[in-house]
Amino acid sequence: MKKRTIILSILLLFQFLVHGQEYTESEEFILTKYDTSLFEKMFSSSEEFNGNTQIYITDSIGNKLKEIEVFIETYENDSKVEEFITTDFKNINKIIRVVISQCACYCDTSKYYFFVTNNKKLIELPTIEEEDYEFEMKTIDYVFNAESDTIELTEFQDEMIKENDNPTFKLKSKNVLKKYKWNGNELNEK
Repeated sequence: MKKRTIILSILLLFQFLVHGQEYTESEEFILTKYDTSLFEKMFSSSEEFNGNTQIYITDSIGNKLKEIEVFIETYENDSKVEEFITTDFKNINKIIRVVISQCACYCDTSKYYFFVTNNKKLIELPTIEEEDYEFEMKTIDYVFNAESDTIELTEFQDEMIKENDNPTFKLKSKNVLKKYKWNGNELNEK
């Protein structure tokens, strides 16, 4: 758990420093929790249950907006909906994201991003799937450029520098994997 907390802290700090986009916990959107009694059901021999369950992104009155499947043994019911208020993109009020980490020995991470239009419509961006950061010291994330109405799916490669038994991490390279264009109504791959 401590290892996972350290890794997630590094990733979140990295995202803020590299992208300059500060997200705060949303008051408008909520991520539901799964029922912890499902653990008993999973280990009970009398009921068939594969360990997968659903959590949901909901609005403040409880309408389910997005279903996300998690495995209860590796997901700790600890994610939240974060938002970044922006008026720079045409017809966009804010960007919301949910980062789901599922950790056994290593953590696999899924990142869900949505544009929230001025009339409250959700526009889902393709989900980002990442393997544990420790494997290759890579992260993948969206970089939003409102000046050109583009969104770049970018891979960031870090390197570890060992000095005096205190390793530090620095950005080694970045590579744009895909580009998307926002036209005010829909997202299109460039």
